[in-house]
Amino acid sequence: MQFKATHALLATKRCLIDLQQVLFQRVTNALLKSNQAPLSGGLITN
Repeated sequence: MQFKATHALLATKRCLIDLQQVLFQRVTNALLKSNQAPLSGGLITN
């Protein structure tokens, strides 16, 4: 029983870490794009 609970907690932790990484990447990309816009004349091509 304890093994299942530990396994569930670790799986939840991994999911939260993955979610944090995705959110961090999105925010970072958005900030980079907003910083590049004035330098490229407002055109962002990806």
